[in-house]
Formats: sequence, structure tokens, C-alpha cells
Amino acid sequence: MLLHPTPPCPAQDLDLSSNKLGDAGGTVLATALRDNRALLRLRLADCSLGVDALQLLATAIEVNTTLTHLDVSGNNPHRNAGVMSLCCAVGSNTGLRTLNIADTGMRTDGAVTMAAALRTNRYLRQLYMQENRVESRGVEALAGALTVNGVLEVLDLECNHVTYEGGEAMGRALKVRAVAYLSGKLSEGNARGRRKGYTYVGCRNMCTRAMAAVQPYSYAHSTSSPPPRTPDAPVRPWILLPPPLPGSPLPSRTQTNTGLRVLSLWDNGVGDKGLLAIAAGLQENSTLIALNLDFNGITSGGA
Repeated sequence: MLLHPTPPCPAQDLDLSSNKLGDAGGTVLATALRDNRALLRLRLADCSLGVDALQLLATAIEVNTTLTHLDVSGNNPHRNAGVMSLCCAVGSNTGLRTLNIADTGMRTDGAVTMAAALRTNRYLRQLYMQENRVESRGVEALAGALTVNGVLEVLDLECNHVTYEGGEAMGRALKVRAVAYLSGKLSEGNARGRRKGYTYVGCRNMCTRAMAAVQPYSYAHSTSSPPPRTPDAPVRPWILLPPPLPGSPLPSRTQTNTGLRVLSLWDNGVGDKGLLAIAAGLQENSTLIALNLDFNGITSGGA
């Protein structure tokens, strides 16, 4: 058995992505995961996992405190009960640092459930929720959770149905941090669709792209203030936020709060109104280092 509780050579990284495991295979893995104390990273992307397998995985992560990275992206059963169970389990989980639930059919209700879990979770650092048809109500709930969470560093909401209301909610959430200094520029062509000559491998690869895009900043090793920008750091597609100028004072509440450092709303409908609200929030923010707003219908009125 791959996930035997005490195998002779305990595996720490298991990638079974793009296999037709189905509910039967997923159920076996989830059952074994409850007692396994060796595995750190489990990738089950595009494995045709159904509701039963996802619900058993949720039960497993409620008791497993060893697993730090879980990827179940691309498992999109007809009902969202499985991913809803995973979202609920996050509230009591103390092990996971990265969770990828992109393209799992969670929709807005799932985002609301995840927001409730984030209000109590103090361990998760990276959350990927692309391609889930999450509307602004779900983003409003997530934004509210961010104001009390204080530990989530990466939030990816690419390719959802977020409008200006979601942008306004994120703007309010960003205000709970302190002063930010904005440099760089919005990438060109903020209309929906893919711009010629600027392609993406696919939204479910955001986990890889986000890590690569902000790698020069080493956000995973965050401190009380964002790390310095390197000379060759990419300007597109991210808005880059370097640390405050030397000698600039910061409010004391931010000196012990890492807060959100990477936010992606790529390919949504934030528009000018939502962008202005986010910009207002950035006036009182000192932690965000990367913001992706490509393909949001932004015009010169917002920029």
C-alpha cells in the first residue's frame, strides 16, 4: 500500500495526478491517509475523484496533522458536496500549508464555506481556487475572513465570476494592513480573453506560475515587512509592491501581522470601479507584494 502508516521507506511526496483513480482509488488513499504520518505532499489533480472520495479526504485531513500540501484540482463531480466537506475540514486542520481546490465545482457556496473555515484556521498559507464560478458574494465572504485570519499569504481566484462588488470587498479587506508603496504598472490589454503573444499554460497551472512569478521575493519566508525587489524581478503580469522606503514609520499593528502577500483576480470582471476600491485599500496596506488583475475590463479610467 502506497500510504501504509509505517512503510520501510516512508514516502514524503506522492503525485498521482492525471490518473483515473475514481472514487474507488480515492477512497483507498483517503482511508490510508488518516493513519499515515510520513506523507507531506499529495497531488491528486484530474483524478476523477467523486463526492465520496473527496468527503473521505476531508475526514482524513481533520485528523492528519502531517500532510502540508494537498492538490485535488480538476476533480469536478456533478455535486459540490465533496469539496464543501474539504472546505469545512480546513477549519479544524492544523497541518496543511497549501491547498489547491481549483476547478472542483465549489461555486459561491463553497467559497462562503471556505471563508468560514479561514476565520478559525491559523495554519494555511496558500489557497488556490481558480475556475470555480465563484461570484462576488463568495469573494465578499473571503475578504471578510482575511480581516481576521492574518496568516494566509497567497489567494488565487483566477477565472471566476468576480465583479466590482468583489473588488470593493477586497479593497476593504486590504485596508486592515498599513501603508503600501506601489511600483510597476498594470500589464497591457486588460480586456477579457487571451492577448496574442501572451499565453498561459492553463489556469490550473497557477500554482506553478505564482510561485515562479514571486520567487525573487521569497514570500514563503515572510517577515514583518515585504522583502526587497530584485533588479530583474518581473513587472508583468504582476503589480509589484516593494517595501516602504528606509525610515518610513509603520503602524505597530502590522509589525506582527504577515497578512496577504499574493492576490490573483486574473480573468474576472472587477473593472474600473473594483480596481479603484482595491487601490484605495492599498493605500493602507504594507504586506501585499504581488497583485494580478489581467483581463478584468480595466480602462484608462481605472488605471
